[in-house]
Amino acid sequence: MVHKEIAKYEPEFGDLEVEVVANKWYFKKEIKQDKWSVKILFSKKEDKASLFISDVEECIRSLNQQFDLICVIPASEVGSYSPTLIPLGNMWSEKFGIPFENVILRIARPIKKMTECKTAKERCQVHRGTFALSRKLKPNEKIILLLDDIKAEGDTKLICAELLIKDGAKIIKVICLGINTMDALKTN
Repeated sequence: MVHKEIAKYEPEFGDLEVEVVANKWYFKKEIKQDKWSVKILFSKKEDKASLFISDVEECIRSLNQQFDLICVIPASEVGSYSPTLIPLGNMWSEKFGIPFENVILRIARPIKKMTECKTAKERCQVHRGTFALSRKLKPNEKIILLLDDIKAEGDTKLICAELLIKDGAKIIKVICLGINTMDALKTN
């Protein structure tokens, strides 16, 4: 089952909205330690793409959109990307004939972790300016699919979408391996 959420914050991002989909919920270990959440945690350190292939494919199909470009949202370390999301991006590029390139770069480490920020406004202030595009978007790159590991508040997705839209993209959609929830009653 595909879960959909809209990442949106006013006034920080005006009317910008980004559709985020994932097949499963992500639980912090303080909430509930399930197998899927553990897989997501391990996917940040080593290639676990094979564990997520069918779920990500179901998410792509659920979006019912023809994409012009796939790219991965960078990890929190400058210059790094998820060792799981890169192979998934390459795989979907081959399978669906969509170019894959990491055009979003992490150029600075945020001065605080997202979890240390108290409000959406503070998270945005801390993280704006930590991303940049590696190149200008091509005229035909209007509909972009972003890949990320977890959707928590959605700030990172909005910041990356904002960069892409300022450079000419029209539609940004995001697939995550899990959507963060505090509801321990939800099941995967």
